[in-house]
Amino acid sequence: MSCKVKIEGTSFTYDQDAGESILEAALAQGIPFPHACKNGLCGTCKARVLKGEWEYLDGYEGAALTRKEIAEGFLVSCKASARSNISIQWMEPVREQHDERTLEASVSSIELLCPGIARLVLDIGPDHGFNYRPGQYVDFVLEGGRRRPYSIASSVIENNTLDFHIRHVPGGYFTERLFSGMAAGDKLTVEGPKGNFGLDEYANRPMIFVAGGTGFAPIKSMLERLFQTASRQEIVLYRGAESREALYMDGLIRSWEDAYPFFNYRPVISGSLPAAIARQHNDLSDFDIYLAGPPAMIEQAKEIFPAYKHPQDRFFSDAFIYQIPGMEKNKRSILQRLFARG
Repeated sequence: MSCKVKIEGTSFTYDQDAGESILEAALAQGIPFPHACKNGLCGTCKARVLKGEWEYLDGYEGAALTRKEIAEGFLVSCKASARSNISIQWMEPVREQHDERTLEASVSSIELLCPGIARLVLDIGPDHGFNYRPGQYVDFVLEGGRRRPYSIASSVIENNTLDFHIRHVPGGYFTERLFSGMAAGDKLTVEGPKGNFGLDEYANRPMIFVAGGTGFAPIKSMLERLFQTASRQEIVLYRGAESREALYMDGLIRSWEDAYPFFNYRPVISGSLPAAIARQHNDLSDFDIYLAGPPAMIEQAKEIFPAYKHPQDRFFSDAFIYQIPGMEKNKRSILQRLFARG
C-alpha cells in the first residue's frame, strides 16, 4: 500500500510505498529533498509533521533530534515511513540545484595542513561540466560501494580542480589510504554535487559563520564567494580547534580580516563555540547563522541561540559525522560518543 506525502509550502506531492522511507521515496522521484548522511545521524532531512501518521524504520529512535524538536513533532525523514497520507514541512529552504555528475578525477596534490588534516586537490579534467554552490559536498565512491562525503573547500573551479580538507580517522577505509600511500596521479571517483547547505544569496543581513575542525571547508567556500561579490554586510567567523596549531589556514583568514573591513575573525581554542557567541552577542535576532562541524556543536547552538532571540529559520547547519570503523553495526552508540565530544 502506498501513501501520499505532501510537502507544504512547495508543489511537491508524491507516493511512498510501505517500508520505504519518506526521503528515499522523494529522491527516487527526483524531488530535491534536503539531506546529507542518509543514515539518521546528521538531521539535515528533518521535517515537521503537520498531519498524518508515521513510524521509524529499523528501530531508529530519532537520535538526530533534540528533545524540543521531538516535542514539536519533527521526524528524521531518512528513517521515517508514512503509515497514512501525510503532510510535512521542510525546515531548510530549497536552494538552486545543479545536476549531479559522476567524475573520474585524479589526485593533483596532497598537502598536510596540520597534524591529522590534509588538503586534497583533485583534477576533474577540462570537460567536467560540473557546477556547484559553495557549501555543497561530493561523495567519494570507493571500492565495494563504499561512499565518503566531503565538502568542497574551493568557492570556484580553478584550473579544473576541486579542494577538500580531510581529517584522518584512525582505521578509516579512505583516510588511512589518503594519509599513508595516496599520491599525485592516483584515480578517484566522485559524485555530486550534493546537499542543501549554502548561502541565502538574497539576504542582506549580518552573518555569523561557525566552523569546528574541518567544518571550515564549506565555510571557507561560502566566505570566499561573499568576498567575490559586492556584499558588504557584517560578517563574523568563529572558528574552533583543540589547539592553536589545529587552526589550519589561520594566516589566510587573517589576510581576509586585513582586506575586508566588514569581516571579523574570532578563533576559540578548546572551548565551546556557541557559548563564545552567546557571551559576545546579547541579541542574535538580526543575524543569519551558518554552522559546520561536529554534531555536538550544532546541537548546543540549537539549545542556546533561541534564548538570544535568534530565529530558527535563519539557522543553517551541516553536521560532520566521521565514518568510524564499526559505525554500521552500532550507529546510535557512536552518535552518542560524537555528541559527548563537545
